[in-house]
Amino acid sequence: MGSSVDHTQRLPPEILSEIFLFASSSFWTRGMLSPRQIPLLLGQICRRWRSIALGTPRLWFRIQSWPKLPLSCLIPMVSVYIERSKPLPLKLSFDPRCDQTLQDLFVNQSHRWGHISIEHLEIQLPSARPIISAFQNDGFEHLRTLELRVAGHIPGETRDIMFPNLRSLTLIASSTDPLRHFSTPRVKHLRLDHPYSYKALEHIGSFLRRCCSTLACLELANVPVHDFELISLIRLVPRIVDLSIHCGQSRAITQALLSSLHSMKAERCLAPKLKSLSLGGNLSASGDLLLDVIESRCGPTDGVCEFLRRVELHLVNPYDVRALTRLYALLNNGMEVSVFKRVSRCLWYERSSLFKWEQIDLVEDVHLLGIAGFTFF
Repeated sequence: MGSSVDHTQRLPPEILSEIFLFASSSFWTRGMLSPRQIPLLLGQICRRWRSIALGTPRLWFRIQSWPKLPLSCLIPMVSVYIERSKPLPLKLSFDPRCDQTLQDLFVNQSHRWGHISIEHLEIQLPSARPIISAFQNDGFEHLRTLELRVAGHIPGETRDIMFPNLRSLTLIASSTDPLRHFSTPRVKHLRLDHPYSYKALEHIGSFLRRCCSTLACLELANVPVHDFELISLIRLVPRIVDLSIHCGQSRAITQALLSSLHSMKAERCLAPKLKSLSLGGNLSASGDLLLDVIESRCGPTDGVCEFLRRVELHLVNPYDVRALTRLYALLNNGMEVSVFKRVSRCLWYERSSLFKWEQIDLVEDVHLLGIAGFTFF
C-alpha cells in the first residue's frame, strides 16, 4: 500500500494561513473556548501546521470566558490566546462575575480591547470596580465595538470615559446613566435597549447632541419616551441612514411618528437621509398610513429626502392582503422588504421584544392569500 501524500506541503504558508482562518471562523460557535477549538487542533497536526498556526495572530484574538471548563484549564488557555494573538486588538466577551483571576487577565489587556461585550455589569457590586477603573484610564485607541449589559448608576465622581475611536455602542441597561459619562467622538452606530430611566430623555438627548455629526445608525428598543419626545430625539441626528424603532408593551408606533416620516405630509421630513427603516411593536396608526409613508420615500421626493432602500417590519398587528400586496409591489420595484409575523411569546431573557417572529414570504403569501379582506396572522 502506497504512503499517503500531504498535498498541503505544496501550499505557501500564507495560503495555508488563510485556509486556517476560514476554518476557524466557520467553526467559531459563540466564541466558546474548548480544547477542541480549531486553533488548538491545527497545532496538533504536524510541525509545519503548528508553526503556521502560531504565526497567525488572527486565529487567537477571539476569546469568551464562560465555557464549561475548570479554571485549572481555562486560565492557562486564555493566557495562551492572549499571548498568541499579539499584537492584534482582542475580541472579548466576558462576565464580571467570573473568577477574579480570569477577570484580571481581561482587564489587564484593556489597552488591547478592540471589540468587547460585557455581560451583567452590576455597577454597585465589587466585581464591577476593576472594569469601571479600567474605563477611566486612557488608552482605548483600538476599541471599535462596545456592548454593555449594565445595571446601576456610575458614581457621580467618575470622570468622563473617553473612547476616541469607538464606532459602535450597544447599551442594554436598566438606566441611561452611563451615557452621561461616555465621550464617543467617532461613533456611527448606537443601540439602546430597555433603558427604563426617569431621565432617559435627558441622557439620550445629550448623548445624541454630542455625536450628531457622526451617527449614521440609531436603534431604539423599548425606550420609555412618548412619540413627540421620540421625534425630537431623532431630529437631533439628521444624518442617520439607518433607523430602527421597536416599541415595548407600553408604547406603540403612532400616527404622529409615522406622519413625521412622510416625505410629503410632514412640514420638515424626519431623518431625510434615511435609507433603511425597521419598525416593531404595536401599530396604533392605520396600516394604510404606514404604507403611504414607505411609498412616499421610494418615489420622487423633489430632493426632500433620500430614497428608502430597505424596510423591515416586526408588527404585532396582523397584515391584511392589501398591505401584503403593497409591500410585494415595493419588493418588485427593487426595495429590500422583510416582513415578520408574531408566532409566540418567548421568555423575557430571550428577546427584548418578548415575542418570537417568523418571516413572511411575500412572493408566496400574496399569491396564496389573494382573497379580499383575508387577514394574515
